[in-house]
Amino acid sequence: MVTKRKLGTKIVMVILGVLLLLAPFTGCAAEAPKKTVIFGEGDWDSINIHNGIAAFILEHGYGYQIEYVYGSEYPLAIGVIGGDIDVVMEGWMQNIPETYDPPIADGTLIDAGACFPESWQGWVIPRYVVEGDAERGIEPMAPGLISVSDLPEYWELFKDPEVPTKGRIYDAIPGWRAADNTAMKLVSEGLEDYYVLFNPGSGYALAASMEGAYLKGKPWLGYYWEPSVEMGRLDMYKLEDEPYDAEVWNEDCSTAFPATPVDILINGEFAERAPVVVEFLREYTTTTELTQALMAYMVDNELDAKGAALYFLREYESIWTKWVSSDVASKVRAALD
Repeated sequence: MVTKRKLGTKIVMVILGVLLLLAPFTGCAAEAPKKTVIFGEGDWDSINIHNGIAAFILEHGYGYQIEYVYGSEYPLAIGVIGGDIDVVMEGWMQNIPETYDPPIADGTLIDAGACFPESWQGWVIPRYVVEGDAERGIEPMAPGLISVSDLPEYWELFKDPEVPTKGRIYDAIPGWRAADNTAMKLVSEGLEDYYVLFNPGSGYALAASMEGAYLKGKPWLGYYWEPSVEMGRLDMYKLEDEPYDAEVWNEDCSTAFPATPVDILINGEFAERAPVVVEFLREYTTTTELTQALMAYMVDNELDAKGAALYFLREYESIWTKWVSSDVASKVRAALD
């Protein structure tokens, strides 16, 4: 019995040894951990175009697999801070500084620099409301409407069909900090007796309301931002406001909206695991004008965000090749071909 057990043990050991030797050729070896980057996919177009650009380069130039987690502005911020998301390509820093600043300070969150250096946000109306449009046969409707302070005089022009005793201001997208800001601003500017905020429900509904009114030559008043498809394609007038003052803004939002830097944010733990990704994203930068042009091209050519990203990679090689090594650039070009 002892001999048989020893012999059996030897046979098992020999078999295991052979299997281990053959494993690399038979596929039995344990797979290496997959390199994955999880991007925060947003409910606005520009972030998704930048996702598409960065993801294509990381996938084809560096060998990473790509995943996405969908969310609005604040949930994406919480996701990248908590580690459910690795990268958010557009962190609108001044919208929610109390959320971003502490984790950046302690290294939980890495600010990789500007995706584009500046943005704009505020209340807009079609330019023809103020100046008219001779080509479309539109007479000026409110030539004196220049600033936010003029709005009480013109509430009837923007009459709310559901509350006809007040005008309608289209609100920011639900889940954005700007929606809280507009609610506070309505009160601090003394506009609550003249206007109601209308929640569009989504970014696409907000865009549709603006475009629908614009195509019909009708008045429209609401929150919007740059870069965006609509601000790139439609001639909108930005209502003037008191100069931005951080202290006053934080108290009651009674100044102009902040022009916020839009930075690339990376989860700190992921950054330690993937320094090459951090190095690439620190080099990644565009402009507001280019981002807006890409969004306009996307809509005009009926593309999705990834289609716009491919257009950028093919047509703006002189920009993105500065972000990567020549070897990575060659791999990306080969994938595009």
